[in-house]
Amino acid sequence: MNGRHARARRAAELARLQAALDAMNGATPNLVASIGGQDQYMVGPVLVSVPVLRDDYPDDLKDAIERRRRAGLTGRCDCGATRQLTRKGRMEMCHEDDCIATDERLEEIATRHGMTMRRAFQP
Repeated sequence: MNGRHARARRAAELARLQAALDAMNGATPNLVASIGGQDQYMVGPVLVSVPVLRDDYPDDLKDAIERRRRAGLTGRCDCGATRQLTRKGRMEMCHEDDCIATDERLEEIATRHGMTMRRAFQP
């Protein structure tokens, strides 16, 4: 495959991913499974994993997980972050540094309560 074909394939893949991201916006999340501390939702054509929110969690951890869930399911976080497609073809959300929904802050809050947060997918 020459460079032109490779670029065309890459452009087509990015267009497909952007279409999936666009379809997620405004889609109603539908719960399909709960596995290993994660709820699995179909949001448009994409399967999204979000942490389970348990009643016995401490209030500050509940708040952080609730924000993370809303951000993952709606594509928008209270800190202003939105779900975007990177140049490498990954969907990600870049939260503000002080946002309680970041991986680091969730882990920090959980550790303070003697708990561990695990992500369903580690890139």
